[in-house]
Amino acid sequence: MKTVAEQITRGTDSACWHIFYDGTWHKWESLGGFFKSDLTICSWGNGRLDIFGVGQNSLTYHKWYWGGWSNWECLGGLIASAPAAVSWGPDRIDLFAIGCDQTLNQLWWDGKKW
Repeated sequence: MKTVAEQITRGTDSACWHIFYDGTWHKWESLGGFFKSDLTICSWGNGRLDIFGVGQNSLTYHKWYWGGWSNWECLGGLIASAPAAVSWGPDRIDLFAIGCDQTLNQLWWDGKKW
């Protein structure tokens, strides 16, 4: 089985940058976006990656890899903290963040919809 690793970060340009390892490290690549928070990444299946961050407008954004990178999609919310994402099974993601009203917010993917 081949070891694969993915690293993401918010660059000095506020975009999402990633680097990955699949037997050799590849070069850093921008995935775009314009974020004010740190980014988080999780996976709910083999070959699947989901990235989340809070944009400059305090809304949550999501991008995924599934054979190729999607465009960024807005998931809404008014978020004051960096999000945290976890997957506990196939087709399931739980996303947590502190809202602008200082409450803990949760958004989840059930395999069909948020």
